[in-house]
Amino acid sequence: MAIKESEQIWTERIEEFKKSGQTKKLWCMNNNVSIKTFYGWFKKLSAKKTPRANTQNQFVLAQPVAEVMGGKNEAGVSIKINHTEILVHRGFCEETLSGVIRVVSRIC
Repeated sequence: MAIKESEQIWTERIEEFKKSGQTKKLWCMNNNVSIKTFYGWFKKLSAKKTPRANTQNQFVLAQPVAEVMGGKNEAGVSIKINHTEILVHRGFCEETLSGVIRVVSRIC
């Protein structure tokens, strides 16, 4: 099978997965697809569709949450990336925040 044919088949499979509302693992089980192969194609095709963000021209605004929440005494920070705002409270998970910022940066 030619590379372009494989790419087309996997593009269609990934679209089917996205429409299914299932987890990747469940979709793979239901469609007799190797989860390792699925992740490989998912990553490959996502990288093709998602151009890397130009980090030189990005601006991130951070300000205390109390200012954002009308003066309430909340500990934390508000992060704005373009038109998206993320409120981060004390005790947040750094790994989760890092992942959220990566995703928001790609789509904004």
